[in-house]
Amino acid sequence: MVGANIERTTSKSSVGTEIDVCDNERTRPTIRVTGRAEQILAGRKVHLSISHLPDYATAIVVIED
Repeated sequence: MVGANIERTTSKSSVGTEIDVCDNERTRPTIRVTGRAEQILAGRKVHLSISHLPDYATAIVVIED
């Protein structure tokens, strides 16, 4: 399933930031951040939406100040 593959993806940037999308079977997927992203996002709300069809998937992230 394409949507499940998005949830397993980890993004790593050149500044050593790691962003993980975690599958939470009881509620919605969540984002776990470490490194510089954790400092940048401290105190902010992060919302994640994942949707998929058999051949396509999309993810949207909204960060509130």
